[in-house]
This record gives sequence, C-alpha cells and structure tokens, in this order.
Amino acid sequence: SDTGSDTGPDYWIDGYCPQPADGIEQKVSNDCKGLSFQGCCDGAGNVIYCYDNALYCKPCAPQYACSWYEDDTDLGEPYYWCTASDNGSDPAGVFPMSCNSYGIGGDTDTALDIVPECTKEPVTCSDIDANDTDMQIYGCCWNNIAHYCIDGDLYYSVCAETADSRCGANLYTFPPGADCITQKYEPPSNPFDCGGTPLTCSDISPDKDLQPMGCCQGSVAWYCDLGIQTEPISADCSATQCNINYVEISDTDNPSDTYTLGYMGCRAN
Repeated sequence: SDTGSDTGPDYWIDGYCPQPADGIEQKVSNDCKGLSFQGCCDGAGNVIYCYDNALYCKPCAPQYACSWYEDDTDLGEPYYWCTASDNGSDPAGVFPMSCNSYGIGGDTDTALDIVPECTKEPVTCSDIDANDTDMQIYGCCWNNIAHYCIDGDLYYSVCAETADSRCGANLYTFPPGADCITQKYEPPSNPFDCGGTPLTCSDISPDKDLQPMGCCQGSVAWYCDLGIQTEPISADCSATQCNINYVEISDTDNPSDTYTLGYMGCRAN
C-alpha cells in the first residue's frame, strides 16, 4: 500500500510503469520501499530503481534487455539497466535481478504490466503496432480500456472504473492478451521475460497450463510441452527475435471449431 506522501500517479498504487514514446525514465513514486540505486528488472521490460529517495521506471526498447550493467565508468559501480545484450543478473549475487525479490510484484500488481500501454488511443489495428500483426492481436491498454485485434478488426473492452478491475494480461483466453481482469489477478509467469534461464518447467510458470506458452530469456525462447517433459525446450532466436506468436488450432472432436493459441517463439518482426 502507499504511504500517502506521494502526489500524482504512484507505482505502488497503480502497479505499472508509464510507457512514454521516447522511452525516458520517469519518477513514479516518492517512496522507494527499500529498493537501492542498483535497481531491478520488473519482468515487463522496465528497469526500476531508486534515486534521491524517489522511485523511477526506465522502459527498455524492444531490442534491449533489462540486465546487469558494469560499464559506467563515471559512477564506478554497476547496476541494472537497459543493455544491448542480456548480461543476466549481478554475478556476485548481491543484488537480485527480479523485482519480486524485493517484494515488488506481489500485492503491487506489477505482473499486470505484461500488456503494454498504447502509445495513443487506437482507431485501427496499426495504431496498436504499425508492423507487428501478432502484437496487434495481443493488444494494449489505453485509459483502462483493452484494445486488441481479431482477423484485422479492432475490438475493445471497457474495464470497470473500480479497484476491482483494470486492463491487463489474461493469459488464459484464446488468444491470450489484453483483457479486463481483476486488480489482484497476478499471472504466474511473464512470457516476455523468463527472469532467468529456466531449469525446470516450473521455472517458466508454476501453472502447468501456461508452461506450453513459454517465455523469452533474451534471444532464447523456452517452453514445455504440456505433460510431456519436466525440462524446458529452447530455441535460439538470435537471428530473429523471441516474441509472441499465434497459431490457429482446430478442435480434434469438432474440426470446424478453431481457437487461437499463443506461444513464445522465434519470428522476424
């Protein structure tokens, strides 16, 4: 909960980082709640860190990863930042990479950040993403409205203006993506960031239903076939990128019935 000393949007209340078009860091709270200058990665493509007793969010561009950065000769000490390659976590193990280790992401609802904020109010599917049709299906949030596309047509769901509902990620729908969900809903995985190399299927998600969807760790896609194995399968996406993919599946009992499955894998855009 918030200390009550903050003004304006507050990370501890809203549970997400703003996504400005220029990608600059923004002050999101006057309360760091114990987080250090070294910061952490929230699993949704943002660096979260403390500076001058205030909390800041730094959104990373899609081609960058949130990881350990040691090349700042001016400050003379390493920290988590947006890096061109995935450097992983603090090799000394002093500063955990995942913000969950600091209690950020539990009751603060940061897991809802898996759906990006729209850069503007979508009027067409290209307003969600100009070039990526899969991200158009996945959708985005704008003023607590979930926007997404089906077969090239734009749809939206107006989420209730209460503390019990907001626009966020629903990974259990077909297709998974932007939806109106309850405020306390916390997806047990982040498909866009494994948060570390998964050694078991449970590291992808403790929920077996989400393990086949998989997750991205830098340029590597990891997933588990449902009920088949306990160790994750990987795919090297360094020549392309790891991102969400959609495929249409027919019902085995009723072939005329289809549904759209989402999974993390390699693709060109």
